[in-house]
Amino acid sequence: MGAKVCFFLVYAAIPVLVQAGGFDLSLKLEQHLRPPSTTQSAVIAKEAKPAATEENSLKISIRIDPKPANHLAKPLVVQNENADKAPLLKARDVFVALLRVLWLVTGVFLVAHIAREWLRVILVRLRREHKPLVMEHANWPVITILVTPKGDAATQEHRLDVLKSLPFDYPPERIHFVVAYRVEDWGVRDAIHRLGKALPERVQTMAIEPEEDAADLAALLPTAVARSTGSALIVLDQNLPVPRVWLKEAVTPLLDPAVGAVLNRAIPGQAHNQLATRLIALADHADVLLATQSDSVDLMLCGKARIRALRRSAYKRIEVHGAQLTPDGASVVLELIRNGWQTVLLADIHSPEPHMSRDTIRSPRLHPSITLQALRLAPLALARSYQRGARVQGGAAFFAAALPLIWLCSLTSALLLYAMGDILFGGLAIVLCATTSFDPLGHPKPAFSIVAAARMAGLREEIRLLPFACISFVDRMVEGCRDLMRIRPPKQRQRDSSAPTLARPEEAT
Repeated sequence: MGAKVCFFLVYAAIPVLVQAGGFDLSLKLEQHLRPPSTTQSAVIAKEAKPAATEENSLKISIRIDPKPANHLAKPLVVQNENADKAPLLKARDVFVALLRVLWLVTGVFLVAHIAREWLRVILVRLRREHKPLVMEHANWPVITILVTPKGDAATQEHRLDVLKSLPFDYPPERIHFVVAYRVEDWGVRDAIHRLGKALPERVQTMAIEPEEDAADLAALLPTAVARSTGSALIVLDQNLPVPRVWLKEAVTPLLDPAVGAVLNRAIPGQAHNQLATRLIALADHADVLLATQSDSVDLMLCGKARIRALRRSAYKRIEVHGAQLTPDGASVVLELIRNGWQTVLLADIHSPEPHMSRDTIRSPRLHPSITLQALRLAPLALARSYQRGARVQGGAAFFAAALPLIWLCSLTSALLLYAMGDILFGGLAIVLCATTSFDPLGHPKPAFSIVAAARMAGLREEIRLLPFACISFVDRMVEGCRDLMRIRPPKQRQRDSSAPTLARPEEAT
């Protein structure tokens, strides 16, 4: 009877111990205090198999949860395993959505570029007229090339002999020459005589006395302008051979009436030949434009509105040798020289490759130097100080130069979408990048070279994933479509058997 009283006293003290904290409670019951054994208690003891300790005592260990709420037999709350991963999943969905938007924007630009190129090629082929060679030469103006006495006598003789058979990209019957030579150089005089026989009635000579400075081009220009024939005077002060396309590029702005009103005489030369000195020497020749070779080309690229705006702001002052007024054409040159990076960049963007013709599609070329410099053209599209034509031209040039960046952004979004598991949009982005990559010759058809496209994208191992190359890639795209259409039910949490379980107080005892 006494043993039962002690057992119930211990059980009554359990709620007090719960509030105090969790610990192990060990009770030692003496052998004579234990209740008399019965058949039922013997079976329970046999099933429990308590471990006997020293001194013939029985040790009972009770672990009590310190939380009173868990001690009260309330139903267990099952927590979702994905609760902690929910912020990560939301961030991933936002990132994938941004990648999709980036791909859609770049894809629109690429598709617009391809559509514009195809339309341009179709119009060129439809409007192509086969004219005889004489008719093609009819519209080119007559020009004069000034050959300066640059170098020693042997170099000058070689240059004049080369000019007799130099294949200019210009009608030969419309080219005249003004050759400057020193009186004491008899070998150069013989070379001029041979050039006059090869090109009759198209060679004029300028004799330079020994006391004159033959290297001073500013002193030669007034006499050369007086003896020149035609609409333009081209200064040949660079080494031969010259590029085949430089002459047409220098004269092409003269074909536009609005530009020709400014460029009555174009004299392309080198940018480092003391431009200000030559402009001062030509202050009386208001119809002479002194420019570099690239500047005469880019006058046409700047547009008529740009040139008209420069004409309105003509007669600018040169801060060299005092304040002197410059002619109309020279003011255009000075403005272009100040923006030399812009003119050269426009020429690089708009000039096609030598092996490309007008009826070929220009693919996005990966020129990092041109692309990075084109970022400086972005303010031209928004500058209110320029005319509308200049802003449109600047925006078009920026878009043409930034096209490789757009292509790279589209390719990057494609790779990231595919890596994030978005098979559908990633596959479509890779398809778009592959179809907008053309062969080096620029033929009007997509260069569907899977190996070349994969090498360009750095995906040597992903070649089989490109379209029309492997059926498994199409299957994965279809699987991606099915995943988008199917709503997956939330997964039920599986109860871990190794987790500690909470029991009622009577079960614990």
